[in-house]
Amino acid sequence: MSGNVGIFVDLILLALLLIGLVLGWRQGFVQALTRIIVVVAALLLAVWNLQAAQVAEVKFEQEGAQKLPEAHFIATVQLCPGMEFSDEILNEDIKRLYNTGNFADVVGRTRELPDGRVEVIFQLTLRPRVREVFFRGNAKYSAEELAKQVSIAAGSLLNDRALRGSLDKLREFYREKGYTDATVTPVILPDADGKAVTLTFRIEENLKQKVHDVLFDGATVFSQWDLRHSIANQYSYLNWLPFLNDYLNRGMLNRRELDLDKARIREKYLDAGYLDFKIEEVKVTPLADDPEYVDITFKIEEGEPYHVGRQSIAGNTVFASEELLACLALAEGSVYSRAAEEATRRAIASKYESLGYAEVSCRPVHHADFESHTVDIVYEIIEGRKFTVRNVNIVGNVQTKDKVIRRDLAIQPGDPVDRFRIDVSRQRLLGMGYFETVKATAVGTDSLNEKDVEFRVEEKPDRYHFRIGGGVSDVNSVFGMAEISTDNFDLFDPGNWFYGGGQRLRLQGIVGVDNAGFNLDFVEPWFLDLPIRFEISGYMNQVIYDRWSELRTGGRFSFSRRIFDEFTTVAVGYKFENVDVRDIDGKRMKEYMRKYDQKGNHLVSQPSVMIGRDTRDSLTDPTEGYNINLFGAVSPKMLGSSTDFYRLEAKGSYYYSFFDKAIIAMIGAKIGTVGTFKPDGDVPIFERYFLGGSDSLRGFEYRTVAPAIGKDDQIGGQTMLLLTAEVTHPIWGPLRGAAFVDVGNAWRDSYEMDFSDLNVGNKTVLVVRLRIADPASGGQCADPARSCLPGGQQPQICRQQAAAAFQRGIHILIMETADFAPTAESLLKILERLRAPGGCPWDREQTRLTLSRSLAEECAEFLDAVDRDDPADLCDELGDLFMNVVFQAVIAAEKGEFTYEDMVRGIVNKMVRRHAHIFGNAHAENAEEVRILWEKIKAEERGAKKAPASVLDGVGHYLTALNRAEKLQKRAAKIGFDWKTQEGILDKIQEELDELRAAVASGDEAAVDAEFGDLLFAASNFARFRGGRTSEELLRQACRKFESRFRSMEQLMAAEGIAPAEAGIDRLEEFWRKVKRSESDRSDI
Repeated sequence: MSGNVGIFVDLILLALLLIGLVLGWRQGFVQALTRIIVVVAALLLAVWNLQAAQVAEVKFEQEGAQKLPEAHFIATVQLCPGMEFSDEILNEDIKRLYNTGNFADVVGRTRELPDGRVEVIFQLTLRPRVREVFFRGNAKYSAEELAKQVSIAAGSLLNDRALRGSLDKLREFYREKGYTDATVTPVILPDADGKAVTLTFRIEENLKQKVHDVLFDGATVFSQWDLRHSIANQYSYLNWLPFLNDYLNRGMLNRRELDLDKARIREKYLDAGYLDFKIEEVKVTPLADDPEYVDITFKIEEGEPYHVGRQSIAGNTVFASEELLACLALAEGSVYSRAAEEATRRAIASKYESLGYAEVSCRPVHHADFESHTVDIVYEIIEGRKFTVRNVNIVGNVQTKDKVIRRDLAIQPGDPVDRFRIDVSRQRLLGMGYFETVKATAVGTDSLNEKDVEFRVEEKPDRYHFRIGGGVSDVNSVFGMAEISTDNFDLFDPGNWFYGGGQRLRLQGIVGVDNAGFNLDFVEPWFLDLPIRFEISGYMNQVIYDRWSELRTGGRFSFSRRIFDEFTTVAVGYKFENVDVRDIDGKRMKEYMRKYDQKGNHLVSQPSVMIGRDTRDSLTDPTEGYNINLFGAVSPKMLGSSTDFYRLEAKGSYYYSFFDKAIIAMIGAKIGTVGTFKPDGDVPIFERYFLGGSDSLRGFEYRTVAPAIGKDDQIGGQTMLLLTAEVTHPIWGPLRGAAFVDVGNAWRDSYEMDFSDLNVGNKTVLVVRLRIADPASGGQCADPARSCLPGGQQPQICRQQAAAAFQRGIHILIMETADFAPTAESLLKILERLRAPGGCPWDREQTRLTLSRSLAEECAEFLDAVDRDDPADLCDELGDLFMNVVFQAVIAAEKGEFTYEDMVRGIVNKMVRRHAHIFGNAHAENAEEVRILWEKIKAEERGAKKAPASVLDGVGHYLTALNRAEKLQKRAAKIGFDWKTQEGILDKIQEELDELRAAVASGDEAAVDAEFGDLLFAASNFARFRGGRTSEELLRQACRKFESRFRSMEQLMAAEGIAPAEAGIDRLEEFWRKVKRSESDRSDI
């Protein structure tokens, strides 16, 4: 619709509004009708003016020596011809384009066309092309090897993101090689024509320093050995083997870990009750005779241990204090422990979170007596609101179908927003094996008591895995293996290359000296979309033993599901196979096989049942938990078996770790028997037990522990017992040290067992655990910005090259000369350098006023992130706010007003002063007493200053109007100028509304403005009086609700092919009501 038509409609609507007002003034009997006309007219005006202009065209104007294909931009931005224009989407598109890293600047502007539509133009300043890439200063590693870590190549754009990623990879490469002090500096030198640049990675490898000794000056509570083994920077005995340690890089000095080591030591002392513990200094001293080795000295002050005094709960209304006190892990009079206190905090919070109190806060507050060394603990609880899940959103799954993800989630719409359920769901998704990363967050919505749960996944790049390999062991001798598999197969989706359905498929072939075979396995974790796991396999495997060989051909299937909880599984299955016993060797063995009819083909038709419980924390390298398994199977002739027999087995293992999982202990047992339906019958030889070898009774040769005829002709037993105990210690990667004792035997008859006839095997070994296929088990795996230099440093670049560039008027760009530690001091140095002569022009132009403008914007963006409950954006926006604060301190220091240290010292002193109940002798038991104490302290602080002329002095004028209104009301309430009940405020709101109606009827615009302002002030007073969310927060919530409903309305209309701008008010109202009804229906579910 053209602009003239829009103005005409606006005039008609305005006339309708005026007519309604006149009728309402002149005729009392039509007052109700007048109100309806006024409301409808106002809605018509609002809805009409909310119609956004449509996008006519999106253009891209590139500036630079070379141009990128326009398709590159179209795929990046969201705005496109035909959609409604939005400033918000335009800003997002600018960020999207800039974040590609290909542009030095991105500007978005619009132009209104005569027909009312909008033309969008993006002005793009491309980054220069890279002519060549060099490495300088690299002595240990060649340029070819370093180039593998770099994603920028000659001819590509100087992409910011790629450059940062290349720097990170180069630094990580050197760190992994043990060069933890290595620095990598990119130097960018423009060509004379300015069309391209030369990129040089300037490398200082520095010494590869090893830890010689770690000392703890002042330590008496813990031994030096104990403290050394609680930190990352340790001496390694592999230093005795330099040829090996040059590859393993154990015992290297890692300066990045030093701060974490301080925290580890502090936590160790806090767990022992030493609340006054502190580390005064950490020294790193190279040895005088060998600077490649360093001594690390921690100078510590231990203090005295504290005992627990009184413990109490504050702020709880949902649970009784007695119920929460039952969660206490610390007893009165016991030695204080930070770990036990944290366990208590988690237990209390989890009780709330299980009911949906997703924003609950439980904070232990200490009241320490420094003389008696006792500490009272108050667990202060802020319960927050109770939330339920509105929607569960899956983001990032391009190949994997939604239902595959949703069916494994432990949280669904309508459930309480429980962090435990959310984390369990995240762990399940990671355990699927389809995703590189899974992030789970609860996101705020426009509803007060609802949140959306979002799972953001990143799929693994490879769909199908092809493996080829081999191995050697006492069980399988020498073998080779080839396999193709996928964990995300879809039997019913050939259009997506049979991928994305969550099924598992594996095709494997094995060839070895003593074995050969072929296996095909298929798994459907959700059979018929039910929580039932279906597995089916087909196989043909041949195994050569000392005295005969077996060829097994057959298939099996099973159905299993979890029962009771996440750890218990029951399964029923069926196996049908043909076992061909042949190639019998030895006179006695041939006679035995002939006599008992063991040679030739045997059919096995076997149903089975299994129940198991597995609580281990890992299937491959467990450190805690247990595994219990009961199995029973029967093979009757009536189902097609050649022999009647059955099998009963039970096995279990238990894992426990010591010294922060440095030592893992395991005890286990297995007992089993096979038997026929006749008391004196023999089961087939291929179903009997043979012990010995690395997979059963270790310390004995493979299959040598079993009943035999003669000396070496083992024929197997029908009953077995195996007991094992093992201690392992990780050394490096897959390398582990192990000591074990195995005890067991196999007896000839069913249910026969003689404990005096047990075999004992024990040994200390070096174990290499690799994730390789096990042919004996069918080949399955064991477990299905740029920155300037701080402090005015100058980079060591070629002086002649720099001088020549200066003469040509070309700038040399130095990026990230050193690794900046994540501290406030690093940020301070960066800002000081940016403001210094020769620094960044933009940063040098900033003033206190310009920064204050951006501060308001950053605060608004931070509040938006809070409303959305987005942790990633919260972290980013808090960083921006902090940068603005530090920047203000730098400017103040330049003016000689105060320094950053002055600012921090002031707030530290203020926090200590105002928390006299923590750091002084004052006493406060609850939040109200703390507030009273604060007011007293602040009054004393104000006493040293000039007395304010009014109680309202100090309320900032730069606050938003709603926030300032509440601040003024709070100040007035302090001297008793306040309402007694919220009903009084509601009456005041009604009074102001009546006065507003009278002002509107009078036609006095100034009076309308004044009365409307009074109404807003009264409404904000109501929010302030309630003591809950502020009026600013509530208004933002209302805006989000309107925006959500309006967007939903647009989507509904688009789905039906209706253009909102052309629909008319009746259709708009119809769809608006549909959206509201859908919200109502959803809330009833």
